Amino acid sequence: CSPIFRSFSFLPMSETLVVVGGAAVGKSALTLRFVRSEFVEVYEPTVEDAYRKPVETHGQVGVVEIIDTAGTDQFRTMRDLYYKNSDGFMLVCSVDQPSSVQEIQEIREQIVQVKCSDNVPMAIAINKSDMPQDSWKVKLEEIQRLGKLWKVKVFVTSAKDNTNVEEAFYTLISRTRSEQNDSS
Repeated sequence: CSPIFRSFSFLPMSETLVVVGGAAVGKSALTLRFVRSEFVEVYEPTVEDAYRKPVETHGQVGVVEIIDTAGTDQFRTMRDLYYKNSDGFMLVCSVDQPSSVQEIQEIREQIVQVKCSDNVPMAIAINKSDMPQDSWKVKLEEIQRLGKLWKVKVFVTSAKDNTNVEEAFYTLISRTRSEQNDSS
């Protein structure tokens, strides 16, 4: 058992979040920025990593497990299991990859099908906002329209600059805890 898992054993597990999106959109960078306050410059494709972090929202303390997934369909069976057993989802797209917007739409549809509900706690992170705006290939309005349609919050994030990373994760955690409290 790794020290990071042992050190929080006295706190209750509260929820599991899954970070999803296409390849190279910054899922791992966002996750590591939130969990460890680190930014990793070098891109290494992820198969799957899991992290735990103690989090307090509205006076409620618990350990959040965050699963950082692969950005490819190669691990689809594993992803369906994560979708089924998780409480909330961070849908990540990137300002420099128009295809990443289509990918989060497809992923959201898969989550809705697996969960048999379209009322699943989610947030959208439009990542890499630190890039010069003239290099952006994604229209913010399009993603904000999706957020409105899906009734989810949209955050313009940068793992590199630490822009809106905590806000995105804490908002999603608050939503999952609110859903859990409503259903108990």
